[in-house]
Amino acid sequence: LDKKGFYSLFAELQDLPSSVSESAFRMFDADGSGKLNFKEFCCALALCCQLMSSDDEKIRFVFHMFDTNDDGLLSSLEVEQLVEHALREEEKYLPAEEHLLQEVQKRNWSRISQLKQE
Repeated sequence: LDKKGFYSLFAELQDLPSSVSESAFRMFDADGSGKLNFKEFCCALALCCQLMSSDDEKIRFVFHMFDTNDDGLLSSLEVEQLVEHALREEEKYLPAEEHLLQEVQKRNWSRISQLKQE
């Protein structure tokens, strides 16, 4: 399964920054071939479909997916991408009146980011 096929099967990855979706593909491409063999594909399917993944495994998966440079740490940019994605996902399930609160949170996050850059 090549990257194009992987991204079409796991369409949710299209909502993520390209560096994060690339990182997700690399996580499953254990042999670094640029394609998923049957075993790699089954592992991806099992984890993403929650067939055999604990909460700890899911947390590790998300961490590694957003660790786009594979250094074992989340940079401020990687954390920002993770938080922004989480807020967008949460927004899909919030009642309309809660969207205002979310907008305030986003603006505060932007302000925090600006302070860090100064």
